[in-house]
Amino acid sequence: MCGRTEAPTLGRMSETDTTRDSALPEVSQADEPLRPALGDWAWRAFFALLVLLFGVFVGGIAPWFSLSCGTCQDGMRDARFITALTVVAWYVVPLVTVGTAAGLFLPRAGVRIGWTGTGLVAALLFVIMVLGRIPA
Repeated sequence: MCGRTEAPTLGRMSETDTTRDSALPEVSQADEPLRPALGDWAWRAFFALLVLLFGVFVGGIAPWFSLSCGTCQDGMRDARFITALTVVAWYVVPLVTVGTAAGLFLPRAGVRIGWTGTGLVAALLFVIMVLGRIPA
C-alpha cells in the first residue's frame, strides 16, 4: 500500500514514541476501582468482631433482660409474644449479624453495609425489649 514499510501501531505506543496517541482516552484515578489497603482490612476485621459480639449480646442476653421482673415470684414475667421474641432472638438476629459481618469485607460497600447492619441489630434490640415487656 503506497510503498509504506511500517506496520501500524493500532493505538499502542512504541518504545521510541514519547507522545500519547490522541485516540486513547485519558485514564484518571477516579476510573480505577478503589481497593482497601491493609489497614482498612484490619479495621474491618475489628469492626466485624464488634458486630459479632453485639449480635451475641442482642440475641443471647437481651431476651433475658426483657423478660426479667423484680417483683415477679420467679424473677421472670410471662410475655404475650414469647414466640415472636424467640424467633427474633434465635433466627433474625444471628442472620443479620452474620450477614453484616460478612458484608463488611466487600471492597466497595463494606463500611456502608457494616453501619446499616449494626443499626438493624440495634433496632432488633429495641424490638426484643418491647416484645419482652408486653405482659401476657
